[in-house]
Amino acid sequence: MTTNIFDPSEKYTGPGSTDPSKSRQERETELRKMTASEEGKFIIQRLYHDVKGTHMGVLLRAGTKFGSLIEEILKHEYPNE
Repeated sequence: MTTNIFDPSEKYTGPGSTDPSKSRQERETELRKMTASEEGKFIIQRLYHDVKGTHMGVLLRAGTKFGSLIEEILKHEYPNE
């Protein structure tokens, strides 16, 4: 079942969500490619908020780079690497 991307009450499980079969490098490449589209950027923000336990309504600091969001997601998904 895919979670509605706009529903912050559930953990996101749609396209771009965590895939344990991927290596950290494969996952990082996938997330970085997602920054090419607005939907992908939104999904990265959603994943970041899921990882941090914050609500999507919490605004990110102006100038926040997607690379730093991706790094936080990867730290959470691959804590031993």
